[in-house]
Formats: sequence, C-alpha cells, structure tokens
Amino acid sequence: MVRVVNPKKQRKGKHELTSEEAGQLDHLLSATRTAVNEFSPTDPPRVPFLYWGSGRDPKSKLSAIKLLMKRHPQFAEEAHKYASPRDYMEKFAPSVRVQANNERSTQIRTMKETWLAKDSPFCFAHGCLDFVKDSHPEAPTILARGTKGEFEDVRALQKALVSSTMYTHPNLFDKWCGGIESGNFRLNAAHPRAKPSTYLTVAHEAHFRLEMWYALKHYGYQHPINMQHNLDRREKWKMCMTKVKEDRENNETEAFKKRQAASRTEADNDHIDEESSSDEDDAIPAEFW
Repeated sequence: MVRVVNPKKQRKGKHELTSEEAGQLDHLLSATRTAVNEFSPTDPPRVPFLYWGSGRDPKSKLSAIKLLMKRHPQFAEEAHKYASPRDYMEKFAPSVRVQANNERSTQIRTMKETWLAKDSPFCFAHGCLDFVKDSHPEAPTILARGTKGEFEDVRALQKALVSSTMYTHPNLFDKWCGGIESGNFRLNAAHPRAKPSTYLTVAHEAHFRLEMWYALKHYGYQHPINMQHNLDRREKWKMCMTKVKEDRENNETEAFKKRQAASRTEADNDHIDEESSSDEDDAIPAEFW
C-alpha cells in the first residue's frame, strides 16, 4: 500500500496517511476553508462555523472537526468506517483546526484592511494597524472622513460597533455595508447594494463587529492566546448577537432607505432575497442565524 505523509505531521513523526486518507483530508480542508468564509444566509440553512476550541485542552481539541461534521453529514458517515468516530476525528482534527485558524486569521486581516486602512473607501478609522505602510505605534487612531461628524472620538465609534444602534449612524452604516458588498472577502464576490441581513447572518455580523471593536482597542492589537480570553471573547460575541438582532429589528429598514436616498444612483434590489436564514448549533440560538 502506498503511504502518503501529511507534511504538517511529518515533522512530529506520526500520523502517516494512506492515499485514501490524504484524499479525505483534502476534502476536509476544502470544506473548512469554505465554512469559515461562508457568512451569508443560505437556503437551506447551514450550521455556522464560528468559535471552536484552541486544542490546548482535551475538551476543545475536537471542537473544530465536530462543528465541520455537523455542516457536512458525509464526514460523519466516513467516520463510521473507522474503529470509532473518535479515531477518525483525532486523526484529522489537528489539520482541520490549523486550517480553520489560518482562514479566520486571513478573514480578520481582510476586515481590518477593509474598514481600518486609510486608503480603503470603506475606512471608518485608521492608525491602529501595524501592517500598513507609514504606520507608527505612537500615532493616534483617528476617525476617517465621514465618521468624524458622527462620533466624538474613536471610543464612541468603538461603542457604537457593538451596540443596538449602529445602523442609526448613516455614514458608518454606509461604510459597513459597502465593505461587506465589496468582494474583498475570500470566496465572496462583490454584491449589489442591499440590507446587511441579505449578506450576513446575525452571528457573523456580531463576529465582524466584535473583531473591529477589538482592533480599535490599541495599535497592533492581537488576541491573547489563553483560555480565559477565548471564553471572554465568546461571551462578548454572544452579547453582540443580541445587539445586532435588535439593531436589525428596529433600525435596518430605515437605515437602508436613508442609504438608498443618499446614493447618487438608484439601484433595483427588488430581486434580492433579503431574508436571513437560520439553523441550529449548540452554541448559537437559532434566532441569530
């Protein structure tokens, strides 16, 4: 039998894969890449791929692959071909988790480049990124043109991002929607103008808003790598989901009308399905999907 070694594991000298298993791993990694970057509502609904464990403790090391198997029942079927489903998960879980982490890191960097880079047309604040040209840790983060008239300072903007009234700030709302519609994000093409609920589930919008809140905390912000921060981050995200849901219920329709009225050209979006879909996941109540 021909044996193919997973390069990531070859350095550790274990987990050799057969050619069939290598093919299975390719399918898992491809599905993981899609899962992280699929943030629009789907029909039928799909389990959102958000917030998995770091793998630093026994309880969380299989969380990413378990979440992926909820989205793709065929992987659960493959798992039953092994001595036990756990054998299957333990074999592939490390690679799935690494892929998921890498894709999420790329996604968060794209968020920052879209909304926090000075040369982006959707920028609402700049000066906090440590990977852009001419940035400096001593320079203050400042509001971008447009948002200056809506907020007293960056802290007020930060507060608005995780509030139930973000949509009531027309310039911020326009930049937010424009960034989502831009096509900047991996595996997401550019879209016509539409309500945020057309292109973002509540769970994903809360994730996006929260990441921008973190990025604005200080220059070059990076998430600490520890279990307590992971728990705190997840709790903040859950609270933010409630705020996003309230914002949509109370403000989305009016905010979009104002955005359309302010636009120089009329866009016919009647054909766009603007309903959010939902599904079930242990960590995310269905009302947020």
